[in-house]
Amino acid sequence: MTDKFENYPFKEFRTYLKNLRTDSGRIQYDDINLMDVYGIAPWIYVLDVGYESSIATFTFRFVGTGMCTRLGFDPTGKRINDLASERVYNAYCNIINTGRPHVLSMIRSVDSAENFSYKKAQTNCLIRLAYPTFSSNNKIDKIIGVGQFISLDDPETDQSYEFVRD
Repeated sequence: MTDKFENYPFKEFRTYLKNLRTDSGRIQYDDINLMDVYGIAPWIYVLDVGYESSIATFTFRFVGTGMCTRLGFDPTGKRINDLASERVYNAYCNIINTGRPHVLSMIRSVDSAENFSYKKAQTNCLIRLAYPTFSSNNKIDKIIGVGQFISLDDPETDQSYEFVRD
């Protein structure tokens, strides 16, 4: 398996986070400065990890403008638990259970271009690469991720991805 996730913005995101890892291999959220990766910040999102009655919750703290535009709304302040499928929720649970990064892809069909940045209705694949970040007490308190939308209706789109094992 390859050591690289070659597609932009994933490569820059992975390189940046790799350089922030502590000796234990963990990433501290307080060490992250989005201005360091300003060029890909529109595609970055941050989730606060919380618990209600021992059930994990994931609330959007920050969602870049590129993600908001392509989603058609700003999910900041909203919970994954209320917006996404059980599969997506379970993927984020897997990150906090294993302490490891995760790649998630999701097909999203937009029936109408109304209220979206699309020129016409289309089907997209949203690919997300998400990493756990740790607080000073070594608990996962946030998840930071980067996303990219790939048009599945455009035969010119390069849809080749190499998935990684971090």
